[in-house]
Amino acid sequence: GGGGPPPPAGRPPAPAPRGGSRPTPAPPAPRGGRAPPPPAPDVEPETGTTREPGGEPAGDDTSES
Repeated sequence: GGGGPPPPAGRPPAPAPRGGSRPTPAPPAPRGGRAPPPPAPDVEPETGTTREPGGEPAGDDTSES
């Protein structure tokens, strides 16, 4: 039994093309599963009344409707 020639080296599997072989995984959900809280409204530190952009306390019917 003479040793026959070694088997031909098989071609290595070609790497999968980037950006086309598999669907892009969805981004991880934010921790907690909730969106960040909205920014706190501008509140008067003394009275705690929510101020409108105009500067008048909200709730007062001083603006023309």
